[in-house]
Amino acid sequence: LAQVVMTELLAKLGWQECKTPVRNQTYYWREATKEAQTSPPYYEILGLDPLKRETYTKSDIKRAWFGWKQIYVDEDGKGIGDAEEWGLLMEAYLTLRDNSTRARYECDNLTASARRKLVGLAQVKTTLVLPAYSLWTPPEPDEPAPDAKGKKK
Repeated sequence: LAQVVMTELLAKLGWQECKTPVRNQTYYWREATKEAQTSPPYYEILGLDPLKRETYTKSDIKRAWFGWKQIYVDEDGKGIGDAEEWGLLMEAYLTLRDNSTRARYECDNLTASARRKLVGLAQVKTTLVLPAYSLWTPPEPDEPAPDAKGKKK
């Protein structure tokens, strides 16, 4: 359920969660801009522009988080919104409010050097094709399909 909610929230922002072909590592992909990140787009989850990340203070991040808190948590501290979405919002807030985790997140996802490293993911995502050779070829439309032992019926 948590994965579905996260996928829905990311889809609203134009992102999708993907896996690398060989190592099966998670990354996040935005088709519109052909960009990849190794972590969820935390600035966008909080409703902040990642291009202005250098100008955001802790109070800006807290203000953005607090706006979401008013939607997801009532005055008595009980959750009124989706708990999984709230968990992702909290993860974004906790990452960005601390200077060291924020710096690590930005270094791994948003800096120019991180973008260069992630170019490979973008190339794999946009040019992933099957090799020209294959061990199995589909039968011609008028040819019967082979059985489990490879013999034609």
